Amino acid sequence: MIRSWVQAADRFVSPILSRSRLERMACDFFHTNKHKSFIGTRHFLDRVIHALEEEKQDVFEVGEDLLTLLASCFNLGVEGNSSALRRCIAFPEWCSESSNDLWFGAKSSPLQLACRGLNSYFNLLPSSDDFNTKILAQTRLSLDSIEPTRVLIVGSADLLRHVECDRRFFHVAGVEAAGRAKFSIVLAINKTSMMMDPISWYGFKAKLQDWADIVGSRVVIPISQTHCSWKGAYRLIKVDSHRTEVSPKLKFIRSWKPLHNLDGNLQTFTPLYPRKLLTSAIRSTSSILRC
Repeated sequence: MIRSWVQAADRFVSPILSRSRLERMACDFFHTNKHKSFIGTRHFLDRVIHALEEEKQDVFEVGEDLLTLLASCFNLGVEGNSSALRRCIAFPEWCSESSNDLWFGAKSSPLQLACRGLNSYFNLLPSSDDFNTKILAQTRLSLDSIEPTRVLIVGSADLLRHVECDRRFFHVAGVEAAGRAKFSIVLAINKTSMMMDPISWYGFKAKLQDWADIVGSRVVIPISQTHCSWKGAYRLIKVDSHRTEVSPKLKFIRSWKPLHNLDGNLQTFTPLYPRKLLTSAIRSTSSILRC
């Protein structure tokens, strides 16, 4: 059935809709509507035509290789704003502003997406200022949740100006793609997500630099100057791509200040008090890390 749909829609193949994308759309359409009593070639063709009519021509696309890298390094599960033509298969779930994309598996509109408890991604480069403002406000509200929440955002170089007072937003990297405009990668994350699903910064930096070398882009990664500043964090964590250890003896420490170097595999949060409890916790954690 899927093969017959692709053959029937072959005339729509163009620079916007490659054959591989058409095949993916056919698979998405089938898996989304297979429970229905009858769904035929005509229905698929109608929805493809609608998708092509609604597709924006000036969309800045982040390459699927970079999106796959970001989804892997930050453990992302939801592509917040995409379309049936451009969605990335690295994300199990995706959202779209078009109601037509519901036929291809879109979950909801980006502005209706509840980011609380999710690891989401948004590309704000092709969006209007009004849409960007709403997404940033929605993100800040979601970060207030006690559920682990993170949102990775690709946007203009001055994206952080809109949230400069919120220290839960980090400038992860600046990218200057060959022959294209610069853009920033910004991570918004709450302390629960940092604790429960830590990130290997060293691994991310290495992979991003490798990607840049392959595609001929320039990246600036200011992670070593990133300053975490949440209050209420209270643990000592070993951030590693293979394992994470948390010292239970730090659970009563209510405030901390971080060391500035986040480049390596070990993030040490230095609590402000009590000193005696801190010393005991560090000894306990050291014995754990030697195992």
